[in-house]
Amino acid sequence: MLKSPMTNLSLCMLSLAIANALPPPSTHSIPATQASSSRSTGGESLCELLTIPVNITTNATKFDLDPTSQAEVTQIIQDLASVNSTFVAEHTVGTQIVSGIFNIGAQLCHPSTSTDAKKGAIQLLTHGLGLNRHYWDVARGYSYVDAATKAGYATLSYDRIGVGASEHPDGINTVQSSLGVEVLHALITHLKAGKVTDTVYDHVACVAHSYGSVLQARHDALYPADCAAIIATGISDTMDALPDTLLSEDLTIASHIIASFEDLSNAYTIAPSPVSFQQSLLLYPFFEEKIADASFEAVRDVWALGDVLTLNGDTVPAKEVTAPVLVLDGLRDFTACGGDCTQPYDRAEGYSWMIYPGASKRRTVLVPEVGHGINLQSNAGSAFESMLAFLKGCGL
Repeated sequence: MLKSPMTNLSLCMLSLAIANALPPPSTHSIPATQASSSRSTGGESLCELLTIPVNITTNATKFDLDPTSQAEVTQIIQDLASVNSTFVAEHTVGTQIVSGIFNIGAQLCHPSTSTDAKKGAIQLLTHGLGLNRHYWDVARGYSYVDAATKAGYATLSYDRIGVGASEHPDGINTVQSSLGVEVLHALITHLKAGKVTDTVYDHVACVAHSYGSVLQARHDALYPADCAAIIATGISDTMDALPDTLLSEDLTIASHIIASFEDLSNAYTIAPSPVSFQQSLLLYPFFEEKIADASFEAVRDVWALGDVLTLNGDTVPAKEVTAPVLVLDGLRDFTACGGDCTQPYDRAEGYSWMIYPGASKRRTVLVPEVGHGINLQSNAGSAFESMLAFLKGCGL
């Protein structure tokens, strides 16, 4: 039986919703992608903007929720964050099949010169809640994309379903963790088959942040051979601070305050102010205000309530994964660790052993002077160096 997203928070960021407890049926196909040339925001990578259609069928939870006002949305969040909440169970009315072709916005980037490129290797980058793919490419000096391409890797950063340039279907009964998992699997499958572009990528390193790491863990339990290496960031084996984080976001119906979201339903919410954006992501004084301001404008994005509702479920360790695994957190990550990822032990290491007990190689890193939004902090470069050194040490 599904637990409330806030009932057992040590499980919350690790997995699934009620209908997701069993491997979902799924099919994937990607027709020719539409591409236009661009450069990374950091300016050092050659990129293509893509629209990638993915054909997916998956199980989902059906909820009897259709909020009609901001007051109702606020109460939903408050109920989810309440002690011993049974809100999700009370509003679950069954399961359903979600099926269709969903358009995924993405950016494929390459090293500036072909001589620098690692042949057949690519990093697939999955962002978290309230953010979009620009989290991986914020600005010069804050671009993991540029750091990766400089090290010879191609990258594919994408907007999760219901975010950014990707399609925005029903924000409660369609946009859920199960759909996010299948989108991830589809992208990996087609990168390996040369169906995103003409290039075949034999080795896909999967890199994720926060809720992206939740989706990555659930994906890895279902598809343990997909990723040549796994880097999970902004995640730990406890989420006791999640109710405070969720409430601090002050989630507001996006269409009520941002004109570009006027066509979205009330199920799509957003952090309304720089203060609410900072609360869950940034550790003061270890960030530049210009980067915080730029991130608020370009990286901040919507939260679909369906994602929030399906955060929780039974813990599903990815026992069959033998790929190397790095878990990297900001030392002072409030969202993932309550503000200190060393208490009462290394929380990143705890997560690594709990979710990936069979990893062939493992490393954990706690980056000093960094909160939850690792790529937005002044010490982001240290995190990038650790991530890329790990992949190099794995022979990728």
